[in-house]
Amino acid sequence: MTDICWSTLKCYLRIPNAFDLECFDVCQNDECRDIIEENCPNMFFMPPTPVLYGHIYLAYTKKYIVEQKIWTNEPEYICYDPQLCGGFYPYGTSLPFNNTICRHPKDFSLSSSSFIQDLITNAFYAPVHVELYKCNTIFRNDSTFCDKSSMYKCINSSKCISNYRLLDGINDCDYGDDEQWTTFNNLSSIKKSQTHFYCSETKTYMSRKVIGDGLCQCGVEFYQMCEDELLSIKHVREHISFPSICNGIMDLKPINVNGQNETDETECEQWSCNNSYTRCNGLWNCFDGADEVDCYPISLIHCPPHNHVCFSSETTELICLAKDKGNNGHIDCLGATDEPQLCNKLLYSSADAGFYCVLEDQEFCNTRYAICDEGILCGVKDSEMFCNRTESFDFARSDEICNEKNTPNLSDMEQLLCNLFIFLVEPKITHFSLNQMTKSINSPIKDNVNTVSISRMTLEPSVRCHRGIDVRVWSDNDEDLTNRTCLCPPSYYGDTCQYQNQRVSLTIKFQASYDSWRIPFTIIISLIDNSDQRIMRMHPIPRC
Repeated sequence: MTDICWSTLKCYLRIPNAFDLECFDVCQNDECRDIIEENCPNMFFMPPTPVLYGHIYLAYTKKYIVEQKIWTNEPEYICYDPQLCGGFYPYGTSLPFNNTICRHPKDFSLSSSSFIQDLITNAFYAPVHVELYKCNTIFRNDSTFCDKSSMYKCINSSKCISNYRLLDGINDCDYGDDEQWTTFNNLSSIKKSQTHFYCSETKTYMSRKVIGDGLCQCGVEFYQMCEDELLSIKHVREHISFPSICNGIMDLKPINVNGQNETDETECEQWSCNNSYTRCNGLWNCFDGADEVDCYPISLIHCPPHNHVCFSSETTELICLAKDKGNNGHIDCLGATDEPQLCNKLLYSSADAGFYCVLEDQEFCNTRYAICDEGILCGVKDSEMFCNRTESFDFARSDEICNEKNTPNLSDMEQLLCNLFIFLVEPKITHFSLNQMTKSINSPIKDNVNTVSISRMTLEPSVRCHRGIDVRVWSDNDEDLTNRTCLCPPSYYGDTCQYQNQRVSLTIKFQASYDSWRIPFTIIISLIDNSDQRIMRMHPIPRC
């Protein structure tokens, strides 16, 4: 291809765009087509390099361009290496050219009025990628890879692909057999579980490539959730941890035990819902919210113990709400934050709906991101006053603002808003830690209870407690009065664990033949003082 042909084709086909100043002088009227007719070969690749996968070209004939009635830069042919591609529309016309096979775009189920421009802008790349991806298969006639059990051999082809690429929505094999269920079902259960995601609700497998793509592949399950879209919650429910038991949220599906439906939330009568795992986590694990009282900064409003803090549904002012008014069926707080049972059925929904609204006699749960959106707040009285007060808080960015990393930098009002309007609380595995600090500001535990604070002492070069643990005990926090003491192991005692208990631990193992169960044994253990050979104690063991 000559330079003049190349530069003229660039202008005519508008590569890379139609606003190149040099092209205004070249392509006036029909001058471009006249130059192409005189200087270009009868058929050519344009651009002259592959546009996809190193062997797919766009091709034109000179006649196709010169005789155009309506301008288009859609290619006349798409050309490919026949050793790497196959299985296209069988009745289309194929044309060999420069060691490739060329077909019209319609034979590839592709359509575009501006194929080149779309490739340049990536607008057309996605459908082209899906349709022609089988031309990108790497392994062919390679026994080193294709004979492995983790590989699938395409039918009527020399290609092989990883089992991971079965049923992924993309034809990797020339004839699409990698997307057929009969192919996948021929795999063993072990191979399926190793490469694909199992949907417990529909009892089917799906490609791991489409997990979390925003489309529910597994179907909605017992909790109105899609397990392939919320994997973190699925993991917690399959590996339930101790803090998840009796926390007010049913994580496990009911199991029939002796005629009773049992879950992680049954037999919880003796289980405290207000504990170190649920305390001040932003979620009402207790029905009346006892685990969430006294959790907010006292600088905003001074409330007596055992009170919730919220914005009044009538005045939007901050109020103190007694614990016994939580979930009592009457809405006292803005967004019904005191009645979370109204929206708890949507607790794990991806829509994050938990702000209770009543608008024109219609009740619904709105997303927290829409709070104060355009000054409209679910028809609540004086909503404009509330939004003006919290103007500096962008509810649309609440996930970013309320991130745990930002907690130390939040103002008291921001911290309150984050705690009040966290509607989507995903269960997570929490491990017990002695280093956890309580989040409570006014801890109700202090009422009528004499508490003692204990902290671990720093180890000193001279070990004071021998085999024990040296600790400091605060008996009066206000006066900073402390005492040092030692925690001794069972075999030692004294102020510094300096005395050893006189005791003997004995473990005996008896082994007898299989028929000795008919023979009675009497075992006597004696402790003898070597000083005068006297028996200190004799303890007969009952017959066994």
